[in-house]
Amino acid sequence: MIQPVAQIDQHDAIQHKFPHFNIPFQFFTLQDAIDFAVFAVRSTIDAIRFQPRAKTVGGPIDVLIIKPTGAAWIQRKELSAQS
Repeated sequence: MIQPVAQIDQHDAIQHKFPHFNIPFQFFTLQDAIDFAVFAVRSTIDAIRFQPRAKTVGGPIDVLIIKPTGAAWIQRKELSAQS
């Protein structure tokens, strides 16, 4: 998902690798996972906003947690029929 980057010279040779830190998903609490999921979707929406392409994502973000004991909506947009 997140790729390391480096500084390159005019010949595309790597001059300096920037530090890369893996995200410790295995230590996430449920709240951390919810926050990260919303962050990832929001980052995608915000990035596509500035790209010259079709806006294929956007609007309210729905969040559903799925656990062995069942599923629960944490955040869900309201749906309605257009009149």
